[in-house]
Amino acid sequence: MFETLAPYQGEVCSSLTAQIREGKLSQSNLFGGPRYSLRMSTALELARVLCCPNHNSDACRCDSCMAFRSLSVDNVIIASQRDHKSVIETSLSNFERLRTDFSKNFLIRATRICLMQYHAALLASATSTQNAVYDSASAVDELLRALEKRKTAIDGKEAKKIASDLRQAMKSLYGNEKKDTSISIAQIRAIDDWTRQTSAKEEKRFVIIENVEDANVSARNSLLKILEEPPEDVYFFLLSEHPARILPTILSRVRKFSFVPLSPSQVNSLLSDFFLPSPVSDFESFFLQGSGLDIIGTRQLALRVFTSITTHTYLSKEYDDALLALELPSSVRYFLEQLMSLIEQAFLQQKINTNYAKRLSGLISSSFSQACLYNQNSKLLLQTLYLRLMEERIE
Repeated sequence: MFETLAPYQGEVCSSLTAQIREGKLSQSNLFGGPRYSLRMSTALELARVLCCPNHNSDACRCDSCMAFRSLSVDNVIIASQRDHKSVIETSLSNFERLRTDFSKNFLIRATRICLMQYHAALLASATSTQNAVYDSASAVDELLRALEKRKTAIDGKEAKKIASDLRQAMKSLYGNEKKDTSISIAQIRAIDDWTRQTSAKEEKRFVIIENVEDANVSARNSLLKILEEPPEDVYFFLLSEHPARILPTILSRVRKFSFVPLSPSQVNSLLSDFFLPSPVSDFESFFLQGSGLDIIGTRQLALRVFTSITTHTYLSKEYDDALLALELPSSVRYFLEQLMSLIEQAFLQQKINTNYAKRLSGLISSSFSQACLYNQNSKLLLQTLYLRLMEERIE
C-alpha cells in the first residue's frame, strides 16, 4: 500500500501503513502541509486502502479499488476550497494534446474531486440556486462516465469535442467555486446526518475537509462535536496549510501528520507522463500556466507594483487592465506571493527596513485572508490593497 506516494511522502506513508496493520488508525486525522504536497492524494489513497478487502497494493483490481481508481464512489464527501478550475483546465488541455490513458484518467480524477463537493448527502442543505449547480454536477458526471467507458483510441477531433462538452458543463460549477469560499454550518450538519445514517452496504465512509481553519465559528464548533464521537466506520481527514490556526480543541481530537514540500525533481517525476517540453518548478506554476495564466507576465506585474509602491509612483490604467487576468483565487494568490517575495528580497538586500517590510507584508496577508473570508471580488481586493500599500511610507 502507498507504493506510488511513498517516494514523495515516505514518513507519512510509513506511519499510516504501520497504524493500519496494527489496527490503530485514528478515525480523525489532520494532514498538515503546503499546497500540492499530496495531502488530498494521500487521503483518497487511504480511503481506497481501508475499503479494499485485503488492504492491497496500488495495483489491486478488486471492485472497490477499481472504483476508487476513477473516484466513481459515493462513500466520500469532499468540502474543498482548492482551485479546481486551473487543475481541470490543465487536465483538459493535456488530454487534448496526448489522448493517452494517463491523461484521460488524470482528467477524470481531477474533475471527480471537484464533483465530490456536490455529494447527494449535501442536497438537504442546498438552496434552490445550489440545487441547479448540483444538477450541473450530475451532467458533468455523466460525461465522465461516457469517457470512462471509452476503450478505443480517441483521435484529435474527438478529444476536442469531449473537452468542449466538459468545459461547457463545468461553467456553472466554476462560477459556484467563487461563491463557496469556506465550509458552512449547514454543510457540517448535512455531513453529520450522512455519517449517522445506516448503510445497507455497511461500508466505510470518508469526509475530507480542506482549510477548516477558515470555517466560521459555528461550523468549527459543530465539527468539533462530530469529532468528539465519530460514528463507527466513519473517517475524517482535515487538510490544512496552517494547522496552528485550527482550534486547539479540534487539534486535540485528531492525529497529526506533517507533509513536506515537494522538490522540483519530485514534481517533474510525478508529471513525467505528461511529456512536458521543459521542466517545471512546482505544481502551482504547472496548473496556473495550463489554465491560461501568463506566469511571466504576472511576475512582471508584481515587479511593476513593487517598484510603484517603493518609489510612490502611481500606476494608471495599466494596473487595472492587468488585474483582469487574475480572476481566480489561485491567480491572485500567486501574484501576491510574487509581491511578498520581492518585499523579502528587498529587505534581505537592505533596500527597505524591517518596519516597512513588516507593514507591507502584514497588509498583503490580512487583505487576502479577509477577501477569502468575505468572498471579495478579486479586482476590488487588488485595487484596494494597492491603494493601502501606496499609503505606507519608508521611514
